[in-house]
Amino acid sequence: MRRGEPVKTLLTGLPHPLAKFALDGSFVDGIAAQMLVDYIAGATMLESDSARWLLLESEQTFFLCCEEAGVDAVLLRAHLRMALR
Repeated sequence: MRRGEPVKTLLTGLPHPLAKFALDGSFVDGIAAQMLVDYIAGATMLESDSARWLLLESEQTFFLCCEEAGVDAVLLRAHLRMALR
C-alpha cells in the first residue's frame, strides 16, 4: 500500500471507517482500531454509557487506542462529540 492510498478492510475492500482520521496516512487496521470501532458501535447502537465515557471523557485509553491505530485523537473526539450529542 502506498502512502495516501485509502486503507481498505480485508473482508470487504471498502475504506475503513477510521481511515479518514489517519495521521499522515499511517492508519493501522489492528486491535486498537477495532476496539475504537466497537466502542463507537456501542455508543451509537447500544447507547452504552461506558462506551460514551471512553470515547468522550477518557484521558488515557482513548488516546492510547488512537495512537496505536494511527488516528488523530483530537479530530476523532471532536467528530464524536458532535455526532453523539
